[in-house]
Amino acid sequence: MCAVDLGAITLLADHLGMPFDVALAVVVLNGLLYLAHHLLGDPVIPGWITPAVPLLVCVRRAISGRA
Repeated sequence: MCAVDLGAITLLADHLGMPFDVALAVVVLNGLLYLAHHLLGDPVIPGWITPAVPLLVCVRRAISGRA
């Protein structure tokens, strides 16, 4: 786990309304499943989640009606 992964907890809690415990579980599960690719020998190029975070926040705000 690194600071970028754990920094997503605040984003999930503030913008998506998740409780801290649920956001922590989602981030830890995401990190463990992301590492499973490497442990099973699947060549993966990391970095897809970083550009997805602002897009998810914009979609969430658009759905809730806040611009």
